[in-house]
Order: sequence, then C-alpha cells, then structure tokens
Amino acid sequence: MSSFTSSTAKRISQIPHKFPKFKPFSHNKPQTKPLNNGHHHELRASQMENSIYNLLTIDRWESLNHMDYKLASLRPVHGKLALKFLNWVMKNTGLELTHLTHLLCLTAHVLVKARMYDDAKVIFRQLAQMGIGQNSVFGTLINTYPLCNSNPSVFDLLIRVYMREGMVVEGLETFRLMGFRGFNPSIFTCNMMLGCLQKECGVGSVWLVFREMLARKICPNVATFNVLLNVLCVEGNLKKADYLVRKMEESG
Repeated sequence: MSSFTSSTAKRISQIPHKFPKFKPFSHNKPQTKPLNNGHHHELRASQMENSIYNLLTIDRWESLNHMDYKLASLRPVHGKLALKFLNWVMKNTGLELTHLTHLLCLTAHVLVKARMYDDAKVIFRQLAQMGIGQNSVFGTLINTYPLCNSNPSVFDLLIRVYMREGMVVEGLETFRLMGFRGFNPSIFTCNMMLGCLQKECGVGSVWLVFREMLARKICPNVATFNVLLNVLCVEGNLKKADYLVRKMEESG
C-alpha cells in the first residue's frame, strides 16, 4: 500500500444522526414460466420459490427454518422478499444497533446479488443517516460477505453513496480498506471519487488517489484522463496537459 490515508480529504457535510422510517416496498408475486421437457429440478425450484413467497406473504417467518433450501442465483424476486422481511423486522422487533447493522448489511448483499442496485444504495443511505460509522459498516459487510457469496460491487455502491452524500472521508477510507482486503472498486467508481475530490478537496488529493489506483493496477480510462486534464488546467500546468493529450491520442 502507498502512503494514501483517510486524512487526504476533509469532511464537507454532516448527516443527521437519526433513523428515518423505511418506506414500504411493493412486492409482485413472481410468475412461474412454463417448463420445457418436464425438468424435475426446475419444477421443484419453482415450487420452493412459491412456497417461500407464500410463507413471507402471511408473515410466517419461523416456517422458513424447515425449508429444504437449494443454492441458486438470486433474482429480483428474492431481493423483494428480503426487503419484505426487513420491513417486517423493522416494524415488529426492537433490535440492538449492532444486530440491525448486521441485518441491513445482509440485506444489501442480497440486493446486490439480485441486481437491485438502487435498493442496495437506499440501505447504505439509511446506514449513513443512522450515524453508523464507516468502519462498522465496512467490517459488517466483510463479515457477512461469505454468508451471501457476495461480490465486490457491494463496496462500489457503498463508496458511491458516501460520495453522493458528501461523506468524502468515509468514501476514501472504504477505498483504502478494500485494498487491504484484496478488493478494488471499478474504474467508474474511481472516476467518481476523483471528480468529487477535485471539487471538494483540492487537486493534491486527486493525484494521491490516482497514484494509489495505479499501484493497485486499476486501469484508467478516457474519463479518468479527462479528470486529470481538468486538474492540470486548474494547476496551470498546460505543458503537462498538452503532453497528456498527445499520449492519449497515441494510445488511441
């Protein structure tokens, strides 16, 4: 790791430490498609999905303990069921903050696996507004990661939420901790970080993060170099800006 630390940027806003109520999520019952060739395993999976849905619909959560689960890829219907369960827990139980954080992070993993990225970002926004610290959120996501066989996109979304909420320090710290765990954010998330840093923290922090990206073998793209060109122009370093443009043209 390089000398990059969370002190490279300043906090630019404070989120109120309160827990707003979750909005109820709508749920549509999944449609069972006709089966081809009478595949028994597809029929069984469909029946199990409908059984789980029915149990959740009538709020018989304890019956889920007796289901014979089968590992399968998650779809939006599974994410909707996870949100339904979360809403039920929020309404009917008084969980301690650590348990609630654990449940919210588990739900975020499920939503990411089900490709419900906007809903996952709502979860992270809720955690930020509850005043849950970045280290606690990241640590809980790491601890629950193998339970859901999750993927690194969950950390990308967390960084994006922090940046959009003006929590630059938290976003950079998440970026740093990802490196310690062997994860890298996408170049699109990195570009978002660089753009936020240029606006909020000054050009110096942009170069620190860019050097960290290169050290972690995160390959820049055209959008990355556009941010760097803007930085060079702000610095008044037109010769380097011209050199960078020529290098971009040579590399296509």
